[in-house]
Amino acid sequence: MKMRMYVCLALCALLTCALPLSALAFNNYSLDVDALKALEQQDTFEVKIVKKTVTDRANSNNFSIPDILTLDVENGFDKDLAQVSVMVVCYDAENKAQPLQGNSNVLTVRQKRKLYSSTFEDVNAPGGASFQLNIACSHSMFTGARALVAQVVTADGETFTNPIYEQWQELALGSPTHILD
Repeated sequence: MKMRMYVCLALCALLTCALPLSALAFNNYSLDVDALKALEQQDTFEVKIVKKTVTDRANSNNFSIPDILTLDVENGFDKDLAQVSVMVVCYDAENKAQPLQGNSNVLTVRQKRKLYSSTFEDVNAPGGASFQLNIACSHSMFTGARALVAQVVTADGETFTNPIYEQWQELALGSPTHILD
């Protein structure tokens, strides 16, 4: 029985050493970060993320997601905003997708591709104002992040969707869609 346990441990150790860590990474797909940046520069949507910063150990209430990603947003509308929906994709130094908030299960190679998305309600951002959105994160999991305002709802209840949202999402998911016909 002990011999069997030692053999299993040895095989696990060998497998861990043989696989590069990027093979065990969340989603494990490559991002074209330069294409995302270029698309974001063409964004004509009135509400934009103009700066992203991470503050390490700012979320002391949660050990597993201890950091804060702050998105500085400019409201170019002349309308007050009530809700803002954002999408975020994080990546490592090799431009491989990484989780924003960590992942308790290391072996996620088969997990479907997905982006972090969140709707911030009760934003109360006046027209023309700048404001910040804060997202708890695990900065140790990524070296960079791209983010986009996907949709906003005004205080009057009007909904506006970013015209590059679908194209940005396709790029952020590693361009998995292929037209065959």
